[in-house]
Amino acid sequence: MLVNAGDDHITSRAFLEDVGGNLGIEQVSVAQFQPADTILAKGYTDSVHWLRLVVRAPSSGGNLVLRIRPNFLDEVTLFSADPAQSSGWRTKVTGDRTPFLERDIGSVTLGFEITPSAPQSVYYLRLKTSSASLLNVQALEPRQARLRDTRLDLLQTLYLSLMLLPLIWAISDYVSNRQRVVAWFILNQAVHFFYYFSIMGSLAPLFPADAVGLLDKLSSFSVSLTTLCGAMFYRSLLSAFEPPRVALRSLDALIVVTGVNLVLMAAGHYQLALNLNAWVVILIGLVTLVLAFGARQDAPPGRRLLRLMFSIQSAAMLIVQLSLIGLAEATEWSLHVMFLFGFIAAWLMFLLLHARSRQLLRVGEQAVLKFELTRQQLETEQHHSETQRRFTSMLTHELKTPLSVVRLTLDAMRAEGPRRRRMDRAIEDMASIIERCVLVDQLEQGQLPCHTSLCNVSELIAEAVAASANPTRFQIANTHPLPKMTVDAQLLAIVLANLFDNALKYGVPAASVDVCAESTNREARPGVLITVSNLIAQTDLLDLDKVFEKYYRAPSGQGKSGSGLGLYLVQSIVNDLGGQVSCQRQLDRVSFQLWLPL
Repeated sequence: MLVNAGDDHITSRAFLEDVGGNLGIEQVSVAQFQPADTILAKGYTDSVHWLRLVVRAPSSGGNLVLRIRPNFLDEVTLFSADPAQSSGWRTKVTGDRTPFLERDIGSVTLGFEITPSAPQSVYYLRLKTSSASLLNVQALEPRQARLRDTRLDLLQTLYLSLMLLPLIWAISDYVSNRQRVVAWFILNQAVHFFYYFSIMGSLAPLFPADAVGLLDKLSSFSVSLTTLCGAMFYRSLLSAFEPPRVALRSLDALIVVTGVNLVLMAAGHYQLALNLNAWVVILIGLVTLVLAFGARQDAPPGRRLLRLMFSIQSAAMLIVQLSLIGLAEATEWSLHVMFLFGFIAAWLMFLLLHARSRQLLRVGEQAVLKFELTRQQLETEQHHSETQRRFTSMLTHELKTPLSVVRLTLDAMRAEGPRRRRMDRAIEDMASIIERCVLVDQLEQGQLPCHTSLCNVSELIAEAVAASANPTRFQIANTHPLPKMTVDAQLLAIVLANLFDNALKYGVPAASVDVCAESTNREARPGVLITVSNLIAQTDLLDLDKVFEKYYRAPSGQGKSGSGLGLYLVQSIVNDLGGQVSCQRQLDRVSFQLWLPL
């Protein structure tokens, strides 16, 4: 709260630094002082600081209040001349280590009542504190002091109300979404509330006289604890953006140092820990800025907003700490800058988290919508698949009977010659198409069982060749005796039958079909490689990327009977058997390679 200079009865300020803290009032009263500004800011130091005040008496006489801020100072001693005392000086003590009921003024704001003699009197203040040596003194008439205390109380109430809003939102959001970064924000805000109450002296009336030392220790602990929770929150938030690893490790190191600070405080080294904490806060501000601008991956709520928020916060953090450690000129705002920074940081991070939450909510809604569309598509596909399965089942059942009738009729007619062979071939092609449709349907419905046993691959190849439409066109080459393998013989027979049928149907008529089987390893696994190759016309167009697709047929095969299911069936069964199948073309030769593990 800004001060009206006309209300202040202090006409002169001067300070003296007592490095060893050994000077008495008799020595100080005759020592050489240096002019002092309205606010004394000397940072964290072991020195004792004396302040000499020249106070003019009020025109109407009466008392004045020496109003002292900030409220976290450990010990402030007032020396006023009093001939009635044996030492010639009357002393009073206040500070956050003085029990509340023993303070000269019944207020959370530190101060003394004085009665200056006309026209003016000289007073000495001795400041000894483990916190930052930041001191502002005003000599006010009692009603002016009460007015400023009332205004400060109202300002604090407004401050706490505004700080409570982000906390309430964060708790509500965490209950709904269970986000770890929000949990750290809640903890950070809760610790900040305790920090605020202890630093402002609001907890002093609640502690008994013999527990004042504990209150002072808790206040010091809250400083480092606030830094620790804030750093953990920043890490949780920034890690989602994949920042530079070195910068992230630097933040981890600062978190460790903050933990060391708490250990130092537990050991009683409060001033060292608080001084170190101030530098850690400065470094955290710089490191988090590097993390924000070095983010390599975008994440809610976006890198642009992240960088803007951390730029503002880092600047505020730097201004606050430079004032506390005495490297920046202290002003009236320096007395409120810590809480101003807390307010800025809390609301910046609240806005950041709120934007993040809204974006995540939109992403979640889109995911739910996408899931619902996928579910509907799946249901449609399942319905379509079921309809297709029923149709296939009906069609194959209804076609098998007419085919049997045709076959029986032909047998009764005892037809011979090329015409009979063409009719038999047509019936076999139709039966083959029906069988493949049935197999594909069973495969896609997961109803094609697999029963493995130890099999002789050479015998299976020979049986498949013998059962083919033209066994004489096959040339079988086994370079070495093949080992027996564990496989489903029936499924492998289906695969070989389809490969052989494909080679006979789409190869150059009357050209041989070469079949080679050999033992070979793939990815350190032993297995058997079966190669089926045949000649094709160089003008035949064959898309190797599509040969295994369902219903695909090469342009050269459009005039021949077929369903486009044979090679699709081959690949599906081979995958189920744990093998691999591929197709290669070299000029006028096409090769299918089938590998199965032993």
